[in-house]
Amino acid sequence: DRITLITSKSNAQSYISCSDIFLMLSREESFSLVTLEAGLAGKTILCFDKSGGPLEILNYDQRFIVPYIDVFEMGERILSILNDERLRNEMSEYIQKRVLENYSIEKCASSILMIINKEISNDGF
Repeated sequence: DRITLITSKSNAQSYISCSDIFLMLSREESFSLVTLEAGLAGKTILCFDKSGGPLEILNYDQRFIVPYIDVFEMGERILSILNDERLRNEMSEYIQKRVLENYSIEKCASSILMIINKEISNDGF
């Protein structure tokens, strides 16, 4: 009665904003935009190791990572975080800051422009 599984929705941000913890349970996520959205919203995120993109976004910080497919440990970690407001706030602030500093449009657009300019100059244009 405390967990609700939600299928694909067009207004995902509404669901993310009302959560306490965001679980990224995908086994393979190349670059997880939903992880960025949850981080930007300041949500504590948990994911399994060996899951691809979320690990990079979370900077491989072990507070956010649970051993692969260990559902018992995932449950324990959820309870631990829910019962420790200081830890939950610390993790939320960390990921929000990380997303803003590394994945904002301002940060990424200049990197993409630099790559485009480099490729154009290498092709002789």
